[in-house]
Amino acid sequence: MHNAEARRRSLAIAARIVSGELDPYDGAMTIWKTILETLPDPIPDDLWPFKSCASAIEDYVWNFEQGGANADAEIIREKEAIVRAATALIAAANILSNKR
Repeated sequence: MHNAEARRRSLAIAARIVSGELDPYDGAMTIWKTILETLPDPIPDDLWPFKSCASAIEDYVWNFEQGGANADAEIIREKEAIVRAATALIAAANILSNKR
């Protein structure tokens, strides 16, 4: 899979995140694990937040499970960043489709 296909597949998940149909963390994990990990090229900048935010949430949860501090506020911020990334991805796709 290449970047254009990764964006196309990520858009469908991003739309579900923005609509509230899919939890931001679950959507970002799906994008990361099923799309971004299959790319032969470096992850594009516009898709990077899905991996980085999902990874951060994963770390916060693991740390808490190991007896660390509760990171609910940080998790909320990461989820908000995922929604912003999803919204930006959709907006960029709409701009491109309107130019055609």
